[in-house]
Amino acid sequence: SFDGVFDGCGMTIKSLYYNIDQANYRTQGGLFGVVGGIVKNITLESPKVYGDSYCGAIAGVTGNNQNSTAIIKGCTINDGTIKCNVGAGGIVGAAKGAIIDCCISKCEIVASTRLCGGITGDLSYQWKEGVVKNCKVTNSKISSSGHSVGGIVGWCSGANIYASAVVDRKISGL
Repeated sequence: SFDGVFDGCGMTIKSLYYNIDQANYRTQGGLFGVVGGIVKNITLESPKVYGDSYCGAIAGVTGNNQNSTAIIKGCTINDGTIKCNVGAGGIVGAAKGAIIDCCISKCEIVASTRLCGGITGDLSYQWKEGVVKNCKVTNSKISSSGHSVGGIVGWCSGANIYASAVVDRKISGL
């Protein structure tokens, strides 16, 4: 788990490639696997993230314990592909914390079974309130052959979504 502060200072990472070996049943993939701290001000161009469960361009999971801060802020994902079986999100696979001022554009996000969203596949309250605020999804394809699919969030339980938008998108699922 990453529990510190990562400030990308507006820099761009190009062509991140992350592919989880499903035979080893490892989960939570992205630039970070699990974030309990703060990740901010970074752009990912053309990231490719593949795995079994809980995958996002920035993190697989945020909010790993009751003492975690878990904030993702000011992150942008362009022309990305995130694909996994359950819990796919453009920014974070499963969020138990805050995602603020983030956007995705021209991305394909696929959860083959369930929990798929433009920003996060699963936004929930566990130790602290889950929040998505001031986020935007544009020109992206979000799909699942299962349930809980949404432009911003696939599944939301005990959490809040504020001032966020989906524009020019294709969303499909049950």
